[in-house]
Amino acid sequence: MAAAANYNNRVEFSLLETQQALAGLDIRNRRASAYPRLLLTGAYGFTGSDPTLGGLLEFRGPNSRNGAGFINQNWFGFGNVGLTLQVPVFDGFRRKYQVQQGRIAQQAIEQGFNTLRQSIDLQDAQSRTSLVNALDVLDNQKANLDLAADVARVTRIKFNAGVGSNLEVITAETELRAAQTNYYGAVYDVLVAKVDRDKATGELYSQVKK
Repeated sequence: MAAAANYNNRVEFSLLETQQALAGLDIRNRRASAYPRLLLTGAYGFTGSDPTLGGLLEFRGPNSRNGAGFINQNWFGFGNVGLTLQVPVFDGFRRKYQVQQGRIAQQAIEQGFNTLRQSIDLQDAQSRTSLVNALDVLDNQKANLDLAADVARVTRIKFNAGVGSNLEVITAETELRAAQTNYYGAVYDVLVAKVDRDKATGELYSQVKK
């Protein structure tokens, strides 16, 4: 219960951080589009030629010769290399507006961080209060259970000694069963409140990662 809320342990906070990083990369990419670009391209391959399909499948290279000693190559290699320089001139202010939109998106994410922090703080306070109340109820139900158990024990002793009635024993046992049910219900409520507390502080996410 003493654990404080850790924003970084919340999945929602991690998602916003990812969105923030992506928004920053998007702005950098938009700005980089204004820089000149030098592109290097290249290609290499083969082309074949033969009057028959069977001859084409023989894959004869530059060292291949026919029976008369003449070169009868049917597959030829080719390749090319290119260099292109792209210089942006004017895009009608499209890039400028895209960067502005990116900045607006970043501001929206920053506002999302503030809203999320407030929400986590509220959940932290509520979960702390709920857990304290659940523990108080559990203490009370434990005291009631102990009392009901003592009453049932004394009632059985009196009945066995012949100074108590069967109705008193039945009533005491019924109250004991009710106290046990209430106690187990209080234990369940504490467990639920503890899970809510771990969710609010981010401890539950940390435990899952482990």
